[in-house]
Amino acid sequence: MARSHGGLGLGLSLDQQRVVRHGGDVSAFSKGIDGEGSEFVIRLPATPAPAPQPAADKGVKPFACTRVLVGDPNRDAAETMAMRLDALGHVPSMAHDGLARVRSNQGRCA
Repeated sequence: MARSHGGLGLGLSLDQQRVVRHGGDVSAFSKGIDGEGSEFVIRLPATPAPAPQPAADKGVKPFACTRVLVGDPNRDAAETMAMRLDALGHVPSMAHDGLARVRSNQGRCA
């Protein structure tokens, strides 16, 4: 029943790990499967705003160009990640199933 709408059920676990890494906690509340929905509460510690950083040289990329295989059965998630990687100067390729991931060997860095 927990995976009746697809997915691996990892999202909340990953979010919880990220929140805990930042000193916070996550709570989940539900009245069951009666269509009442669920409530998720994330608490993070307050911190002062970071000091402004000097403007970076726009001609310098923070990372070297890297070929990246984005493997996700969720096409929207894979396309979003691939677009972000492309914007950072990397060469993404996508695979939506295991066989495609094994066969993938595309893209060259400029």
